[in-house]
Amino acid sequence: MRVELLTMDGGNGTMSACAALAEALSRRGASCHTTDLMREASGLGHILARAYNLLLSTDLGLASAYMGVAHAMPIDRVRAFNELSGARVMSLLLETRPDLVVIVSPWLSGMVFTALGAMHSRTPRVATVVVDLDEGAPRSWLDDRADLTVLPTRECADHLLRDHDGDARTEVFGMPVHREFCADLPSREEAKRRLGLVGRTVTVLGGREGGMFNLRLLENLRASDLGCELVIQCGANDRLRRRAAAMDGVRALGLVPSMRDLMLASDVVVTKPGALTVAELVTLRSRFVLNAHPAVMPQERGNVQFVKRHRLAPVCTDPGELPELVSSVLRQERPVASVDIAATEAIADRLVGLVGG
Repeated sequence: MRVELLTMDGGNGTMSACAALAEALSRRGASCHTTDLMREASGLGHILARAYNLLLSTDLGLASAYMGVAHAMPIDRVRAFNELSGARVMSLLLETRPDLVVIVSPWLSGMVFTALGAMHSRTPRVATVVVDLDEGAPRSWLDDRADLTVLPTRECADHLLRDHDGDARTEVFGMPVHREFCADLPSREEAKRRLGLVGRTVTVLGGREGGMFNLRLLENLRASDLGCELVIQCGANDRLRRRAAAMDGVRALGLVPSMRDLMLASDVVVTKPGALTVAELVTLRSRFVLNAHPAVMPQERGNVQFVKRHRLAPVCTDPGELPELVSSVLRQERPVASVDIAATEAIADRLVGLVGG
């Protein structure tokens, strides 16, 4: 079975989801190929994605406003865009000849189905895998032309299907969390040893882009005398890493070889509400604080709702409140609630069955 996984590089969550699905499908004998479809089929779409990534690293408020426009005027609903990009998508599919296309981005459906509609040869089955946890998920995730839309939570399903008058074929499974977060986990002590950490550790995750807004979080944590080692993961943002490394008592990391080990080694993780990051932390049963300052992406607002709804972690909306929230988690005053969210194996089985059926 040949599988073409289609995504785009706008934030890192969908790319991580693709990697998890590709690994699981490969273990089931599938030949998998992952394509950044905006890069390959749309110069404009690729520029827009790069602009979003740049804003994530510099100004979260502008990034949120930018995504608000994208939600209000989704690019995949523009006919001219789909027709221009669809021709390139068709060339890709004719070359790779997949049995199954898996869409892991809300902005790709228009060009994919435009391409499939123009193909005269046998067309593949198509599944969409949604990776937003709750309300806030873009409506573009749901397309009636897909053979199946895999949803992560009942809350997300209710949101997307509310007022939907089409005939979407949906099933709720969970999130495509990579297998390394689910099995053969090292102990916290071993994870600390691998990273050279000693004692209690509070880690601020900056993601792949390394948002500069995290500096203010660090400043507030440093001033609070938590009695912990402070670590910041800066991703590819060298400017953030240099500035954080100049702070007394802060260890600044760039791109780390294992986010799983960093999460496991940390006594408390502070992170913005990315869906895959939240799902990974919940799968590891890690203690974390969700940072909702200075802005939350439109698609991530549902992730904040999901965390609040299930009492998975405290949510910080003011940097001044962060030290006390972290301290309360360190004191274990807040019980660690959890949900069974990792469902990569079940999703992979269903995708294989979609072709077999």
